[in-house]
Amino acid sequence: MSTLQEEMIFEILLRLPPKSIIRFKCVAKAWQRLFTTPLFINRYLNLAITNNNLKVMLRSKLPRVDFSHPDFGKLGPSKLYSFDHVSVDCDYLVEIDYPSKSPSMELVLVGSCNGVVCIVPNFFAAYLFNPSTREYKRIPHGHLGDIEIPNNFTIEDFPIAYGFGYDQVVEDYKVVRMVSLINRNNYEKNLSEVRVYSLGSNLWRWIGNVTYKVVNGVSGVFVNGALYWVVRDYTREEGSTTVVGFDIGGEEFREVPEPEYGYEDFVKTLCVYQGRLCLLCNCQGVCLDVWVLNDYGVKRSWEKLFKFEQPAVIPSFRFVIPLCVSKNSKVLVEKDGDAFVLYDPKCKRARDLPIQGLPNRFCAITYLETLVSLDTGNALLRLRAAANT
Repeated sequence: MSTLQEEMIFEILLRLPPKSIIRFKCVAKAWQRLFTTPLFINRYLNLAITNNNLKVMLRSKLPRVDFSHPDFGKLGPSKLYSFDHVSVDCDYLVEIDYPSKSPSMELVLVGSCNGVVCIVPNFFAAYLFNPSTREYKRIPHGHLGDIEIPNNFTIEDFPIAYGFGYDQVVEDYKVVRMVSLINRNNYEKNLSEVRVYSLGSNLWRWIGNVTYKVVNGVSGVFVNGALYWVVRDYTREEGSTTVVGFDIGGEEFREVPEPEYGYEDFVKTLCVYQGRLCLLCNCQGVCLDVWVLNDYGVKRSWEKLFKFEQPAVIPSFRFVIPLCVSKNSKVLVEKDGDAFVLYDPKCKRARDLPIQGLPNRFCAITYLETLVSLDTGNALLRLRAAANT
């Protein structure tokens, strides 16, 4: 076979979906070796990033049941699905298997990076998981682990916030964990313990204690080498919130300058939109402004992209989160955790997007289909269509 033919085959293989790559490993030993080389995996990843081949992952939410309720532990685990938003004709979900399911705890979708997803499926474990290859890695002591509690402090109920990202300098995936600690003597001196897990070392490291508490324990948003949270700073006026970033390489926090919102009473939420940090300013019952940050650390670089008004754009909503853009330039939006809508920025109109088998309650993130390996040898076997289930 000529070198030209080999190069053509290589380029063709790069454009196949992961499920085809997995099947073709059985075709020839040479292909099996090729698919596991860093060259092929990195080229496949770079092509996915360039083409912005995002898929939507959503997790069904369990009904809220108290520990003392007789149905507690009988509701079954949260379900995980994927949805191809790029294809405008796709109107169904595909169920994804995931490790260590718990019938009594709601799965936490921490975030995704380079096709790897961080999940917390139960009280005792966290996992890194590539849904495209089904490979997974259990993180040791992924939940409470060995928290160092200072004197006169106690752990707050459900206090843990996570973040997941990639350190390009050392080429390592990292998970950040913040545990809220309550000062029994002085509420204004509350703290959060910060630890970082490195996939390369397979260890957690203590970073320090900070005066922040992540609002509602929401997972961090990873953009351009940093994780971002909306936090309450105990050193500031009670009730006020701010945005902080955690540099995944330098492992330091920094405050992020915010735009001039123009409102006094609103709720802040963060997400990623087209590779940029996105800040949602929600004046509940009135409108929601969508801001993106173009130049990190520069307050004037905030740009307002959209304004979802009620009822002019979307008749009624508690919250909306823009997820991604489809090939026809429509913005896929999660609404109230129970529906998707498609928003047209040109005419400033939105319409419902019916999806077969959509759970009654869910939360969604986006991820890339890649071949990135966790080098564990652990893989799940089940991936099935979930339409009409």
